[in-house]
Amino acid sequence: MELRSSAHADTFTRDRLPPPEQWPHLTDLGYPDRLNCGAELLDGTIGRLGADRPGGGGARAPRGGL
Repeated sequence: MELRSSAHADTFTRDRLPPPEQWPHLTDLGYPDRLNCGAELLDGTIGRLGADRPGGGGARAPRGGL
């Protein structure tokens, strides 16, 4: 298996991967080669569940902000 290009500037982890024969077999879930995780997790969830649902489980920021 060959690695595709990455948008990450820091290659520390990528440079230290085990040899390809030790990689797990990954199941194809039908996602494209490049994926915007924020869009998938947020926009996809809003698309499935609706924009009127609260985010963050109803958690509130502490007094005085973050």
